[in-house]
Amino acid sequence: MHLFILYSKKSPAFFLALFIILIFEIGLYFVPNIHYFDGKGAFFTFYKRYIAEKGNENFDILLYGDSRSLSLKGFPKNEKYKYSLYNFSLPAAGPWYFKYFLKKYLKNHSKPKLIVWAVDPLQLSAQKTIQFHENPALWNEFKHRLLNLFSFWETLEQYEGRELFFILKEYLPHSLLSVRHRQGFESIYSSRLSSIFQIPVLVKENLLVESIVKESYGQINLGTFFFVPNVREIALKEKENQLSLMQHTNINLKPLELFLDYCKEENLLVVVLNIPRLKEFNRSPFFQAIVPQLKSIVKEYPNAKYIEFQNMEYELEMFSESIHYNEKGNEKVNQDFQEEILPQFYKWIESQKK
Repeated sequence: MHLFILYSKKSPAFFLALFIILIFEIGLYFVPNIHYFDGKGAFFTFYKRYIAEKGNENFDILLYGDSRSLSLKGFPKNEKYKYSLYNFSLPAAGPWYFKYFLKKYLKNHSKPKLIVWAVDPLQLSAQKTIQFHENPALWNEFKHRLLNLFSFWETLEQYEGRELFFILKEYLPHSLLSVRHRQGFESIYSSRLSSIFQIPVLVKENLLVESIVKESYGQINLGTFFFVPNVREIALKEKENQLSLMQHTNINLKPLELFLDYCKEENLLVVVLNIPRLKEFNRSPFFQAIVPQLKSIVKEYPNAKYIEFQNMEYELEMFSESIHYNEKGNEKVNQDFQEEILPQFYKWIESQKK
């Protein structure tokens, strides 16, 4: 203690600055709903985390996937729907985290009747499943979701060895609220004086996202919400870019196996759902190779079933930029989902009651 006082006398400016930073950091914990100041991606992730951890409603069917399956509308249990469905899909964050996201939900809610894995099979390419310390670029692509989705202790559970050390170096500074919410602070700092006392743009955008997702039980169609231009020249160029990434058969099904093993341990029914994509993608070497493998691995689990849409090949006119559905594609996929897929979910659930 004596040494601390001595050092503080020698460097008063440093310790004053440290004291101010500490007070500021502690004060942030008393700011309500601070996550509304985040960017839309971080806010959306935090919102899904909140539903999994503290949401009061229990859902009968849980759907996990990425940005394309995010277009599938959820719904409450009512006269029209025998079972409720919540869409926990998030824009791409890799294929490994789904077991732990489901585990988070099960810790805080009643056991659902059905789990749906609707992850784009492209997430199971070997390049997407490599350890983060071996591919920092991949981590930079996913970290803003993964760091906002799990607590420090949940992060410890998911990684080991050099990868864990790499993740923790990223996670520890992110634990500081001033770092985690820096995008919001930067937007406030850069605001004009005349707009300081108005509702920040980020807050307005996040309130809109929240209202959409709350009403649709987790769904939001990125191809229309983010106003991706539906220009054919852009879509054609993006189609070629994506196709160039599918000219291989390097596949890693271990993330799916991990998920299926966990569901089997928890005695949960699972559907591996393959949703429609651009027809040219389905005819690529990657998808020609992975779909039979998906069907094969699912057969190894008595609690699992593989299901796909009758029409798996959509034309380019159904997409904003060849990946995400435009308004027409969104309407089509949800109509097909309601008419073709939901009855199969119900049948699978009901068959287990006999």
